[in-house]
Amino acid sequence: MVQVPSYDIREYRQEDPLPAWANALLGSEVSDLWKDAMSITRIIAAMTDTGDVGGAILLLIEDDAQNSRQTTEGRPAQKVASIRQLIVKAEHRGRGLAGRLIRRAQAVAAQEKCLRIRSTAGWGCPDHLTMYDRLRFVRASSADRPYLVTRSLADAEL
Repeated sequence: MVQVPSYDIREYRQEDPLPAWANALLGSEVSDLWKDAMSITRIIAAMTDTGDVGGAILLLIEDDAQNSRQTTEGRPAQKVASIRQLIVKAEHRGRGLAGRLIRRAQAVAAQEKCLRIRSTAGWGCPDHLTMYDRLRFVRASSADRPYLVTRSLADAEL
């Protein structure tokens, strides 16, 4: 039987320095995004007790009205959290880590008073869509956005 390492879920805020491992796991563009306070508000990472990164999420919190065709007059801004990247190293997959990261992202988004959270579920990977289905995300009804998933935070189990 394979020993499952214990994970510590850590949250990095915009005012924190970018973790040294972030570029290797998330890609080099994360450095530029992290400098831009309007792009990323959190990195949520799973770390093993040896310090290796098991997975990470980038959260972008924005006013959804900017992306809507509806007028914003007379109503407050509607914040939405977007999971920009969800990466779990191959050797750590299949152990519930992605679900734990997503649930923490939901909790952070709720604390930030976001109405919902959304993600694009791994282009072309049915397993990603299945995972989001299990976590009660709803797939977009639009045929041109088959991998967009969203979940209201009003009913999220945090």
